[in-house]
Order: sequence, then structure tokens, then C-alpha cells
Amino acid sequence: MSRPARYYAVYGSAAGRIELSDSVAPHMEYLARRFPDIVSRGIRHVAHWLRGEIKSDLRRQAPGGVPLPPLARLRGRRISALLRGRIGAVRLNTVTLAAGSAGRKPYQGMINAVGFQNDPLRLTARVGWLSKSAARFGEALQAGWRGAKDSFEHRGGSQPVTSSMRRRFAAKRVILRKGTKSLRTPPRPVFEPVFRSRKDELAKRFVARVELKLRERADHDRAQALRQLSEAAFRFAS
Repeated sequence: MSRPARYYAVYGSAAGRIELSDSVAPHMEYLARRFPDIVSRGIRHVAHWLRGEIKSDLRRQAPGGVPLPPLARLRGRRISALLRGRIGAVRLNTVTLAAGSAGRKPYQGMINAVGFQNDPLRLTARVGWLSKSAARFGEALQAGWRGAKDSFEHRGGSQPVTSSMRRRFAAKRVILRKGTKSLRTPPRPVFEPVFRSRKDELAKRFVARVELKLRERADHDRAQALRQLSEAAFRFAS
């Protein structure tokens, strides 16, 4: 007895989406209408593969082959508490500012939070974060945001260090060096560079998977579907 398919919800506006593009969709209209289950399985297959590629790149700290900027180093008696997001209202995305002193890396502990959500009715799939908290944290890291509110909050770019800012940081027992004139939280994108670097391979895998499943299907409409798939493969490559 086969196990039922498992479906997960993914979160985050920075998640990636897999769907048939406008240039390809007309050439797969018949195939999608006649064999929607096979097309859906093809999309699910490449979404599962892409999830593994994202995880692999995160382990190497280089999504799409682009190294992630290291996390900043801060001094403070409560730095471990800061990293866990337990100082007042400062939450998980405070890690974008700190953690170097603790030997942590961007997205450390989040690799298994990457998943995908297949939508067989719309013939699409989304690759993203498996929880809302991971999505908030991941979105902040990808965009270059820091903090949740109060003195730690900053939405990307370089931030001048003022005397009042030093006092607010010190109140959280995070001491900025005297020579620190500004703080910068660089973007650390994940999904977009991985999608961009794998788009050709993704298309090839999709076509190969659909063709494999079509040839396993004993159906008189299979020949027309295979011809249409061949045309779609050409469009993918162009």
C-alpha cells in the first residue's frame, strides 16, 4: 500500500515560485489538459530537487555560487542571549547583526526549514520556508534588515552610529567599539541566486521527468503529448 503524498505550506514573500512561463505554456496546453497529473508530478519533482540544491548551497554558504557576507562580530556579556533573540523585543533576525564571535554563520540552523509547497490544481510549486518564524528571519537576512524594533531595527543599508544609538545598544549590554562609525547589514539572498544558477538544469529535469512518466503511460494520446513536450523543451532552451 503506497503512502499518501505529504503537502507542506511554505511562507515568505521572498520564496521562489515554479510555474510554466508564458512562452512555454501554449505549447503544453494539450499536455497539461490531458495529463495534468504527470505535469504536476514533473513540477513537484523539480521543486523537490531545487529544495535540495538550496540546502546544499546553504551548507556551503554560497547560494548560487555567490558567497554569503559573514556576520558581524560584536562584544557583549549577553551576546549569546542576543543571538537567541531573548533581549526584550529583539527577535531572531537580530542574528543578522551579531554572531561572528560565537562562530555562527548566516542561516545556520535554518537549512532544514527549507521546503516546498506543490499546487497540482494550478500546476505550480513554491519553494520557501516551512514556518512563519523562519520566513520572517529568512526574509530579514535576504533583504538586509536587522532587529525587530527599538534601537536594533534597521531596514538595510549603512546606518551611522550616533551617541544615542550607542547608549541604546549599551542598555542591551551590546558594546560598540569606539572606532565604529556605522553599521551595515548587507543583503544575503538565497532563493533568487539559486533559481538563476539552476534554471537551465531545472527545465531539463522537468522535461525529462514528464517524458519518463508519459512513456510509462499506455495511452493513444501519448504521441501527441510527447510532440508537444518536445516543442516545450525547445522553448525552455531558447
